[in-house]
Amino acid sequence: MARYVYPAVFTPEDGGYVVTFPDWGGATQGEDVADAIDMAADFLGFTCWNAEQAHEALKQPTPLKAIAVPDGGFVNLVTADTEAYQKIIDRNNTK
Repeated sequence: MARYVYPAVFTPEDGGYVVTFPDWGGATQGEDVADAIDMAADFLGFTCWNAEQAHEALKQPTPLKAIAVPDGGFVNLVTADTEAYQKIIDRNNTK
């Protein structure tokens, strides 16, 4: 278990934000910036935890300067702590 940092692309859509990770498939969304960042952290935490559980090598993060910024959007670094994520899973499974 480890900590990871990956860039996320936040694109405005329907009053909120769609969040994608150039290094991972899939997307998440949030109603505002704070919600989108929270959802992005959860998405990345699960994605990295799942890769660890499958014994997959985690990808190297794309350099920020290589990422296109959408109109009205932004790129932000998001962290994932898979040890903390495991504790949440364990806690939820004991309820």
